[in-house]
Order: sequence, then structure tokens, then C-alpha cells
Amino acid sequence: MGATLAAIVDGVLVITGGGVLLGLLLIVGGAGWGAVVYRAVQWAEAQRAAWESSHVCLACTGTF
Repeated sequence: MGATLAAIVDGVLVITGGGVLLGLLLIVGGAGWGAVVYRAVQWAEAQRAAWESSHVCLACTGTF
């Protein structure tokens, strides 16, 4: 999350300094990276919840 915010802030600073195209590219890249990381975290939390709700049978070591 820190890299995402840093890229967005850097983009805003570049825009205010006159480099509009580069600044917009940094902002869009930072927002895109944030979206990718957010989806990865959501997927990992769903997998963790599925794992935590599973039970291991002590007789046959099967998982259900």
C-alpha cells in the first residue's frame, strides 16, 4: 500500500512541476498497482477463510 500511495503522490508532484504526461502515468500506474494488490489480498483472505473452515478427519486424514 505504501508503494501505491508513493507513486500517486509522486505523480501529483510531477504534474505540479510541469510534467503532466509523466505525472498522469505515475498516478494511473499507482492506482492500477493498488487495484492489483487489493484483489490479491481479497483472494488470499478468501483462501484463508476456506482453509480455516475445513476440518481434517483423524481416522482417514481426509479434509472436508
